[in-house]
Amino acid sequence: MTENLTHPTTPPTAHRQRPHRGFRSGLGSAAICGLALVAASVAGCSSSSTSSTSTSTTTAGSAATYPADKQELCQARDQLQSSITALTNPALLTQGTTGITAAVSQVKAALADVKTAAKQDYQPQVQALQTSFDELETAAGNLGSGSAAQNMTAVGTAIAAVGTNATALLTELKTTCG
Repeated sequence: MTENLTHPTTPPTAHRQRPHRGFRSGLGSAAICGLALVAASVAGCSSSSTSSTSTSTTTAGSAATYPADKQELCQARDQLQSSITALTNPALLTQGTTGITAAVSQVKAALADVKTAAKQDYQPQVQALQTSFDELETAAGNLGSGSAAQNMTAVGTAIAAVGTNATALLTELKTTCG
């Protein structure tokens, strides 16, 4: 007696894997790209030079040197740069709507300080950044309602605009503050 020892040639359909279609595969990619763009922009605007007509100011244990007549503006610039860096932290995406909204609020407060200190100087750059933050705040406010994919794409696009406009403003302020 011979036995037929053939095996099925097609795998059972229960073991087939479906492609993963979730946040990690596409919904957050625009936001992650936007965060990376802003992070690169802010990193390129850090200062390390000093001016011969400067004074030294110490805040929270760190010394910073700024032109004598621009201390308030330069300190506001430092706060803006710090809050943008926090906004660009990829871990922010894991904090959800609350984390993104809080980070946007911190940047808007720092931008308001720059706007006050700059007076009419840098008006176009400040206004462009203000507009992009307003758009980011709107996009972040829409998270949790409607299409998650569209909302995350809108947040990513808004973050990229913030990166572009922050680069323009911080580049100008680097010239002033050193």
